[in-house]
Amino acid sequence: MKQIIYILIGLLSFLFLGAQERVELVEGEFNKLKVSSGIIAEVIYGASKNKVEIGGFDRDEINIRLRRDELRISLPLNYLFSNSDTEVKIYITSATSIEATSAAELIVSGDIHQEQIHFKAVEGASIQALAIKVNQLEIYTLTGGAIQLKGKTNHQKVTVKTGGEYEGSSLKSKTTLVEVSYKGFAKVYASQECNAKVIAGGEIAIHGSPSEFDEETKLGGLIKKVIQK
Repeated sequence: MKQIIYILIGLLSFLFLGAQERVELVEGEFNKLKVSSGIIAEVIYGASKNKVEIGGFDRDEINIRLRRDELRISLPLNYLFSNSDTEVKIYITSATSIEATSAAELIVSGDIHQEQIHFKAVEGASIQALAIKVNQLEIYTLTGGAIQLKGKTNHQKVTVKTGGEYEGSSLKSKTTLVEVSYKGFAKVYASQECNAKVIAGGEIAIHGSPSEFDEETKLGGLIKKVIQK
C-alpha cells in the first residue's frame, strides 16, 4: 500500500513540475526576432512588454538570448522539441525583422502597423501573419521555408528560392517585385505594377490585374496571371 502511495505522489509531482510555466522578461532593445530548432510558437505582436512564456517539459531547455539587435530563441544542438507538450508564447512590442529557421513554426497574432517589416523563413520553417499594414514589405524564403501573409502594403519585394513558398495572394500590394528560382512558388498581389522573374523552374501566380506588368523567364519556369472573378 505504501509503495502505491509513493508511486502516486511521484506521479503527481512529475505532472505538477511539467505544468509549471517559465516566464522570461527580455531586458534591452532589439529590432529582430529569430526562432529556430523546430520550436512552435505564437508571437504576440504589439505587446506592452517583451517577454517569453514557456510551459511544458521542454521549458528549461529553450535558450533565450539577446545578441546585439536580435532576440534569439532556440534549443541546444541535437535536442528534439516536444511540440505535443511544450507551449511557447513570445510577446514583443515591435520588430523590423521576423525570422524562422530549422523547421520552426511561427504564428503571429496582433496587428502589424508600421513603416516596414522583413519576414524570412528557411530550412523548412514557416511564418503566418494575417494582420499587416505597412508601407514597405520584404519577404525571403529558401530551402522549403514557407510564408503566408494577409493585409496591405504599398510596396513588396519577394524572393523565393530552392523550394520555398510564399502565399501572398491576400496581401494587397500596389507594387510588387518578385523573383522565384529553383522550384520555388509564389502567389503575389499587385494592383498597379508588377515585375516578375522566374529562374530554373520556379512558378509565380499574380493576382490583382496590375496595369504595368513586366516578366522574365530563364531556364524554364512559369509566370501566370490569375483572373479575378
